[in-house]
Amino acid sequence: MQLDSVSFGNNKDFIHLPVNDIIERVDQSIKPENLLGKGGEASVYRINDTDYCIRIPLEAPDDYKKGFISELTAFEQVNHGVAKLGENTIIMKRLDGYSMFPRKETGVTRAMVHSMIDDMPVSAYRKVIKQIYDAYNQGAYFDSSGANVIVNPVKKTMTVIDFTACEDCASPRILKSLFTTLGMNDGILTQAQQKDRANKILSSVIDDFLPGHKPLMRVADYSFSEFIYAVKNQGLISKAYSDVFIKFLNELKELKYMTMRGVRNIEPQMEFKVKQIKSLIKQLLT
Repeated sequence: MQLDSVSFGNNKDFIHLPVNDIIERVDQSIKPENLLGKGGEASVYRINDTDYCIRIPLEAPDDYKKGFISELTAFEQVNHGVAKLGENTIIMKRLDGYSMFPRKETGVTRAMVHSMIDDMPVSAYRKVIKQIYDAYNQGAYFDSSGANVIVNPVKKTMTVIDFTACEDCASPRILKSLFTTLGMNDGILTQAQQKDRANKILSSVIDDFLPGHKPLMRVADYSFSEFIYAVKNQGLISKAYSDVFIKFLNELKELKYMTMRGVRNIEPQMEFKVKQIKSLIKQLLT
């Protein structure tokens, strides 16, 4: 099974070549067989004999020939950029792995990618949530698509790609968005697979609400209610249990708010509420 190199690595030799040599290598790499993907704004090509790829804007395909003339913005760095040619051409690190829509030549199917996700640890889910939230704070919006998460079964990691800049990003609603991103509404998944992902999503963030723990996001951005409704609507739990889940989670958020406002001596309540929720997760989502 060949890993699908979608984009993005670390090859300092290439990045530190003279600019004319870099442009020449890019020229030689813009071929159909090196095309990694094409969207509404740009095409991405593998750069031959390197650990890099290049994002070429469709409206200015010769932009890169201007050389290094501008610095990477924070948004471009969020999108895995390591160097910039012209105004809008980005050299990116290569990321090995598979999206939920793997290329045919890799010999990997969607069902196989779902099996890879089944093997992901809770820490991999947390890293995805953190990456999306950090990007949001840099003014970058994540399109909740399985095509935009790359799963590496060797390193057991999931990495988000292809953010879009936005001037006034709405709340990211990350927990609910992971339903689509991780294919939890994909018809080929079993109920056991769906429950496992719901379990890991909740488990990846619930300890943030223990006393002394720093939340990964603003407390208001833990969209627990929307996530639990999505779990219920997928038929994974009943309405009665979803109501209990939401009640407990909202109570836990309120306890966290209280500690942030300086209310003391509620640590035992917080620990008990987390214990209750973990018990529900184990009972309903395993």
